[in-house]
Amino acid sequence: MTGLAEVLRAGLPARVAGAADGWHASPTESGPGVCLSRGGGSVVCMVLPGLRGEWGQAAASVRAGLESLAEQVRDHQVLDLARSYPAFAALLVDALPPGQGWLAAVRLAEACLLIIEDAPTGKDVSASRVLPLVRRARFLLLTAPDRYAGVNYPSKSVLGSYRLFEAYRERARGEWAHDLINSDDHPYLRHWSAEQLDEELRRLIRVVDASGRDAFRALPAPPATDPTDWDGFGAWLVQEAFLPRFMLGAAWDEARRQAGYWPLLAVIPFLLMALAPVAGTRWGTGSELLRGTGCAAGATYLAIICLTIWRQPLAFPWCLRLPAGAALGMVALLSLDDLWAPQHGRWWLATSVALIGAAVGYLLLEASAHGVPRRRLLQRAVAVAVLGYVHAIGVAALVLAFVVPAVKPSLADKLAALTGTGTAAKLCLCAAVGLAAAVFLQVLWDDRPVTYPLSHLPWTGRVRT
Repeated sequence: MTGLAEVLRAGLPARVAGAADGWHASPTESGPGVCLSRGGGSVVCMVLPGLRGEWGQAAASVRAGLESLAEQVRDHQVLDLARSYPAFAALLVDALPPGQGWLAAVRLAEACLLIIEDAPTGKDVSASRVLPLVRRARFLLLTAPDRYAGVNYPSKSVLGSYRLFEAYRERARGEWAHDLINSDDHPYLRHWSAEQLDEELRRLIRVVDASGRDAFRALPAPPATDPTDWDGFGAWLVQEAFLPRFMLGAAWDEARRQAGYWPLLAVIPFLLMALAPVAGTRWGTGSELLRGTGCAAGATYLAIICLTIWRQPLAFPWCLRLPAGAALGMVALLSLDDLWAPQHGRWWLATSVALIGAAVGYLLLEASAHGVPRRRLLQRAVAVAVLGYVHAIGVAALVLAFVVPAVKPSLADKLAALTGTGTAAKLCLCAAVGLAAAVFLQVLWDDRPVTYPLSHLPWTGRVRT
């Protein structure tokens, strides 16, 4: 249980972490209780007599047990246990026998939450400050059976029945997730590093060890939980936490967990679309390049549409605001005189580099403002830029191959006269224009990040709480 205790202690402010220094936890000599004691000149002891006892299976019995335990904690003048609970949770897990320490810590977490949530948090600053940390400890404890093997966790009896255990676990995850997403509202969380916030967000749906390394294993859905509810939480977390922090890898992992290998329907033509300009410099004519890339783009977006109709969250990792913005960029480009099409030389390369550089610079600023860890800032911004650029290649190919001949024949004739290499150069230039438009036009999307799903919150009546 050392790994669990280590995670419980991580991120605690010194004031909370030090509250358990010098204290010891042990089973009471008679009865299923726990004694918290501290030695020194005189022994100080706090006894919780029924902490490890049988509470019955009914929800009312569990509630009565928690309320009785909360009263015991309130009555003790020895220690303000509720406000220092996260540190004592680690102490219980480490000091008591495996399984029994976990049971005692879970029950005490619920009792301490009753005390803190009943406190007048508007005036009681200490209660409101520590509340998210207690919720975090409760969530880590309730999901420990899915993370740490080799311990006989009494999940069926800790809160009366396994059905009640699952209900408490779901509540714990939801409340801790809201605290994390609104971390700026909580003083203790406000000072956490961006790396630790990332780790905690991933722990909501994945198995992450004490050092923050991903075990590449999703938290399993409880047997009695509706899979739709489980998937809905994952989609909400992707939308409100992973994508605003440019965590594309975590977003893709969740999509794969929900749909298996079906998202590959869109990935394969998307990769072909990305490689098309390279192929166009060596094989085929300019018209063949545009039509082939346009067909790959059409197949990509058709697959995305089908996946979205099946399960809307599968579209989230594609960041569809990027191709939408790129389409607006192509509209602006087509409104210009078409003298740029037959131009030769390296001017297109310098212009493309400048536009892509400006887009990446803006994404770096946006990612930094959304709390992306500094050491991952460039990596995540470039990943979003690459995704947006390939989207822009597909949008440009669709427009140049199938729209321009109908609405601007003069431009179509000039593009048709180019070689494959020349067409690939113009396609890359149009994609750079589309990427810049997609990135800088994100201000039109109700002040949401460019990675946010393609939606307007006022239209759907949803707000983040």
